[in-house]
Amino acid sequence: MDKLKLIFVAGITILFVGSSFMALFGAGRMLDAVLKSYVFKVEQCKYDYRQEPITTNKGEVIAYEQPVETCAVDYNQTKQEIAGGLSMLLVALPIASLMFWQGKKSWRNTKKENE
Repeated sequence: MDKLKLIFVAGITILFVGSSFMALFGAGRMLDAVLKSYVFKVEQCKYDYRQEPITTNKGEVIAYEQPVETCAVDYNQTKQEIAGGLSMLLVALPIASLMFWQGKKSWRNTKKENE
């Protein structure tokens, strides 16, 4: 096999493997976000640190309100994670499929040349 063809096939293989992993990670991020928010309803808790003074009728500050913990499912964060995973998937999937078909075509051509 010619060295140039070998380098070309190696490059296509590396691009295929890299874009395949990228597509898998994108799909994994989307699945993770969907499962956390819509299936298991995982809540994200935050503290509200607005400490307002508690005053008496005379205007004396006797204490400060304690921080309040609020817990809710953050659907906006989920939408952002789904969009990020989908964008990774949409970028990587065409590259992976193109590299797969190009590598398969190159492999067939080299087999025909060797026969």
